[in-house]
Amino acid sequence: MPWSAPDSTAIPPSWRWAAEWWATSRVSPLRAISAASATCSCRRLCSHRWIPPWAVKPASTIRADTDTLATLPDRELRAGLAEVIKYGCVWDPLLFDWLELNIDNLTRRDPQALTYAIGRACEIKAQVVAQDERENNLRALLNFGHTFGHAIESATRYETYLHGEAVGLGMLMAASLSRRLGWLDATEHARIRDLLMRAGLPTEVPRIGVSRALELMQMDKKVLSGTVRLVLLERLGRAVVTGTYEQDMLDATLAEYCA
Repeated sequence: MPWSAPDSTAIPPSWRWAAEWWATSRVSPLRAISAASATCSCRRLCSHRWIPPWAVKPASTIRADTDTLATLPDRELRAGLAEVIKYGCVWDPLLFDWLELNIDNLTRRDPQALTYAIGRACEIKAQVVAQDERENNLRALLNFGHTFGHAIESATRYETYLHGEAVGLGMLMAASLSRRLGWLDATEHARIRDLLMRAGLPTEVPRIGVSRALELMQMDKKVLSGTVRLVLLERLGRAVVTGTYEQDMLDATLAEYCA
């Protein structure tokens, strides 16, 4: 007989308790990138036939043990900082200002600096998710740099760059396109590039080719009716999701970085 899901009252109490606990009190994984972002996502944490949809809910408590970050290799830590920089770019220009002043403290693993950076990133993620839990539009702003970054990861078979490194390269390319469109000024573009460099993130994009980059970008989840929608910056701290940019501007950006 085909299996059918039981009523929630038929689910063993231990499973119900576990689902509620994991959904309401999450412990951050051992990566700066996760501590700064993933803990606030409202996504299913486990997949089991006895775990019903009500197990998917925002966290009421987030615990991030910054002491565990001391065990990370420098490269992993720096990759995680890319996600924190992202929040400053798309949402909070004051955070970006703070990062410019404190990036050296972060790379040195200063506990106070890490606590503030992770805490502020979690606050921003929670604000965005609360307004767009199902990722209809606003939450897509948090994909800044990801469309380009995912193309880079795929083209290099996920063997060359950590996710945060690829996202950092993607943010650099998205900022460049924003500048070409006349939205982001040259000074702000340079600030983003310089902060990524100071964080120890790569700024040289692999020459994967324009056509290959476009092909891989078509696989992005934000593609709508064949149009690649991108997260671009009108200015530091203000981002938009758009598919109405000029194609020749995108081509020029890809030619600069990928050809």
